[in-house]
Amino acid sequence: MTGFFLNLEILYEQMVQRGISASLFLQNNELCLKDIQFYTGQEDLQEGLIYLVSQENLNSYPIGEKASLLILSHEEPIHFSLPDGCSYIWVSGEENLFTLFNCMQEIFSYYRDLERKVNQALNSENSLYTIVKIAAKHFQMPLFYHDEFYHILACSDYNSIEEDIRYNERKSGYVQSVEVINQFRTSQSYKETMNTKGGSLWESDYDNTKAVYANVWVNHIYRGRLVLKQEGREYRKSDLYEISFFAQAISVLVRYRNNILGNVQFLENMMIDAIYDKEPERMAMLKELEVLQWDSFDSYICGVISPLDCDVSKFFLYSICTDIEEKIPGSYACYHKGYIYMLVNLTKGGLDADNLRMKMAYSIREGLMHVGVSNVFQDVYEFPVYLRQAMITLEYSEKHASTIWYNEFRTYALEYWMTEGIGKLSKNSLFPPELLVLKNYDKENGTKLLETLEVYLTSERNSTLTSQILKIHRSTLPYRLKHIQTLTRLNLELHETRLYLMMGFYAIKRL
Repeated sequence: MTGFFLNLEILYEQMVQRGISASLFLQNNELCLKDIQFYTGQEDLQEGLIYLVSQENLNSYPIGEKASLLILSHEEPIHFSLPDGCSYIWVSGEENLFTLFNCMQEIFSYYRDLERKVNQALNSENSLYTIVKIAAKHFQMPLFYHDEFYHILACSDYNSIEEDIRYNERKSGYVQSVEVINQFRTSQSYKETMNTKGGSLWESDYDNTKAVYANVWVNHIYRGRLVLKQEGREYRKSDLYEISFFAQAISVLVRYRNNILGNVQFLENMMIDAIYDKEPERMAMLKELEVLQWDSFDSYICGVISPLDCDVSKFFLYSICTDIEEKIPGSYACYHKGYIYMLVNLTKGGLDADNLRMKMAYSIREGLMHVGVSNVFQDVYEFPVYLRQAMITLEYSEKHASTIWYNEFRTYALEYWMTEGIGKLSKNSLFPPELLVLKNYDKENGTKLLETLEVYLTSERNSTLTSQILKIHRSTLPYRLKHIQTLTRLNLELHETRLYLMMGFYAIKRL
């Protein structure tokens, strides 16, 4: 699991439950908090910490932007002067500073223990029921999980849902009743819940029924739902965040069970075949693309992820796969023999290579991992070649003991080309992808940026000579070069970049 992180809303509700009178002021409610520290004027405030600030320190030191604070002050919050993006919980100065700090430590300790119990449950023999039981005890409300066929696979208290279920002799288990299922199928509000991610609140359009739930997703496929049934207390906002954690644990378990039973999806088989240089079956792949609503000529990128810790558990790696798929739209990730392999449809996810790096940052760096990624490509049937690129990138980055967590093929393309030639790659996959970007732009816009770049490099960046060869005014060249830089983000000051580009131009004409 990637961890049970808290936010200010959860902390606030836990404080109120413990009898502390407080007020909540939110600018940022991200689930990122793992511990508390006293604020004594530190300059670099960590994202994962909430800082306890006394009245004295609030007046003595400036507060950094986007900090999460617990303010103990006699002054009303309206008098605070804090930077934009700063979120905080205010507690009256009547509370004892150290009592308050101990209370917060108790809250964080409780959630760390809850996280530990869930991770232990993933390794237990009856883990699905154990996770549901742990969650029900935490919420102090009945909880159950049903799969995509409405089979009740785990329930903390069957008596709490006995009116809505029936026993299925063939399945030797409970399923939701036909009446309930038909009601769901005709309910617009229920249909709208089928695509949600994270914890949500469902309100029936037939009666006053409400339920907090979180869908369970595996490989972008709906695999059921964890449902919190209201009984004994009103729902809290924090329930929405917390149920998502338990649903994630179930998705890790479902993914792991599927792999044990051999019930793997086509994409995983396709990925594993590519690792061993087997070509995908085009018709089967086309059928899978239709299911995913992917176009074969969308923009794609491949990646391979390696854990730095050799002893990391499979459950952890499966949870990283799930985390990647949740955070990166249009992605698929699978675990195989110590590595995570991924294919990302950038077009489907509305991403480019830079966006992908930012979205992966939290999962990969938090998990202490290295990733190698391929160039971007536009034909999904070529993905085995680009998966090989990603594998080569990871291999070369590890050979050079790179301290960079996110490694791109372009960094090692020239070295690979020089030492191994084309190897198992295709010639097109070795070309600098920026040349294809310029070629397509020229074709769509009637420009000559690709030719301009080639002549500029061939002329050894002599602006006068370049302008003469292209028969353009000298003032036109800087404009074109700036346009090229905007489209490709190439740094032509680097000798390696210029050499790689010149080899690309050479190869395009002669290979």
